[in-house]
Amino acid sequence: MNHPQGTLTDQQARDTFFVVPELAPIYTLALGADGYRSFQAYRQYLRAAGGDLLLIGWPDGTTITYSRDDRTAPLNLDTLADTYRASATLFHIANPKAPA
Repeated sequence: MNHPQGTLTDQQARDTFFVVPELAPIYTLALGADGYRSFQAYRQYLRAAGGDLLLIGWPDGTTITYSRDDRTAPLNLDTLADTYRASATLFHIANPKAPA
């Protein structure tokens, strides 16, 4: 897909998301060094309680963190689409000259 960041439809957001493999350079690039350390600490906390914290990505470059209380539960695709849309809105507010 070749879409400007934050322009996927809800259905495309549901169909094209992926869990970003945990490779320190990728997570550091996406979250920053301090953000990655915070991510790791919060994920460890959630996992100890049976949950999980994921980094979700889309082919347009959008990424979000996604937490869930039960790591065995399926991802909620409607929540992912809603969160993608909210992230896209914030991206375009922060980057008004970005292609829409």
